[in-house]
Amino acid sequence: MALEAPEIVAALVMLAPALDSEAERYFALGKLAEWKLIEWMVPLSFRVTQIEKRFHAAALRSLVDQWKNIQVSFLLLHGCKD
Repeated sequence: MALEAPEIVAALVMLAPALDSEAERYFALGKLAEWKLIEWMVPLSFRVTQIEKRFHAAALRSLVDQWKNIQVSFLLLHGCKD
């Protein structure tokens, strides 16, 4: 929102589990969930997680050049264990 409508954002608190699409951790079972022939054997929770991670990584890649355009004060909270 700070990028798309900066006029309505006074400050920003970011709870960031991942900011680098290359650092996203994937699980082997999750990758198997995307194979149509065997997806039915993979638990739904792993399939949902894999889809979320794939879209999250794509969204991060689309924003990488825009982070520098945020012109408000912000607090970034990032954990080391994810």
